[in-house]
Amino acid sequence: MGERHNLVILHTHDTGRHLGVYGRGPCTPNLARMGEEGVVFDNAFCSAPQCSSSRSSLFTGMMPHTNGLIGLAHRGFKLSEPSFGKHLAAVLARAGYATHLFGFQHECVVPLDLGYQEIHSGDQRKVAQVSDSTIEFLKNAPDQPFFVSVASSETHRVFTEGKDCKGEVKVPHYLPDHPDIQRDINNLNYDTETVDSAYGRVLDTIDECGLHDSTLVIYTTDHGIAFPGAKSTLFDPGIETALIIRGPCGFEGGKRIPALVSNIDVMPTILEALGVDGNDTIEGRSLMPIVRGEMAEVNNEIFVEQTYHAGYDPMRGIRTHKYKYTRNYKPVTHYFSPNVDAGYSKTIVAEQSDEFQRPRDREFLFHLEEDPEENANLVNEVEYQGILKELREKMDAWMTATKDPMLDGFVPPPEGSVVSCDDALEPGDSLPATEWLAQRK
Repeated sequence: MGERHNLVILHTHDTGRHLGVYGRGPCTPNLARMGEEGVVFDNAFCSAPQCSSSRSSLFTGMMPHTNGLIGLAHRGFKLSEPSFGKHLAAVLARAGYATHLFGFQHECVVPLDLGYQEIHSGDQRKVAQVSDSTIEFLKNAPDQPFFVSVASSETHRVFTEGKDCKGEVKVPHYLPDHPDIQRDINNLNYDTETVDSAYGRVLDTIDECGLHDSTLVIYTTDHGIAFPGAKSTLFDPGIETALIIRGPCGFEGGKRIPALVSNIDVMPTILEALGVDGNDTIEGRSLMPIVRGEMAEVNNEIFVEQTYHAGYDPMRGIRTHKYKYTRNYKPVTHYFSPNVDAGYSKTIVAEQSDEFQRPRDREFLFHLEEDPEENANLVNEVEYQGILKELREKMDAWMTATKDPMLDGFVPPPEGSVVSCDDALEPGDSLPATEWLAQRK
């Protein structure tokens, strides 16, 4: 085997595709440059629209209910014991890589358990500090191949206040066009532009240190933006993610790829590109055949899920290019209140709409080509019953094949975890799992 390439993963919280490179409001010239030099995936989605579960899929190539992390790690949810050794950091460490974490991770409490050999930055989470530490490392990079995970707290709430963004402030279609929501979007844009500037310095350092041709660089995020109608829902604004890859192995030339991609596909793609053996638990598919031009698609459909976020709100879904079918297992309001982050937008939606009171349909079926904003639920439309039956059966078969615990009904939280109350307005109104379970009886 020839010399192995390095790997740098730059990732952010709650960014979705809210980036200039995807035609959205923020001004992101550095990520746009990364895309012009590399490959942009235009239809990438996460496995789950919440932080820990999505990241567990990114770094194991498995769905959350398969790797065990069905809720938030800082609230006591955990990867299954076997999944720790299947984390990308552990796999690359066994393959001879130096594995380094800059900033933070969200898959467990102790990052050394994931396979990172060195933890940098201490409690630093802000992108400027995390990027500074990463740059110092890159200037003195080891001779052995290295894997560097760089994670900032941006663009998670709470956003920076009082700064004007450079880009356009445009309210998404699923939110009221209100001055306070415009302010919220401005603040998100500002933090996104801050990320772009900081990660641009990391990209510059990779180039200046002569690492460009030997280093695969990935930018991605965990799920959609932290606004009502996005994060913690299975609507596209909740599950869409940015995915930009630059470097050797065909990730060059400014290609834009429209193929349907799940973040469980990222790990097998990395392993194939780096020439590292994976493991037989990976559920995702390598994207390398698409990058090489051998195939247009590796997925006919992708699957999405949520079990817990702050509160218990289980749902499952299947998405193709043309249709999306989702099933909600708990009768709650349209936007389950404790799973929506606090902020100006949540306040306005609560005051001006019934989204936190209106019952949510048990099933949704959307024709995405004709209805990309997912406004018309087709579940009861006669002409779509054949499509509905097909997608239901495919999802049921997938759940059976992957031993999804939702097949057995209610999925209890793990001992020692914390869960938001069902009638809570904010996620902080929570109980220890034992008390929450007693309250349900």
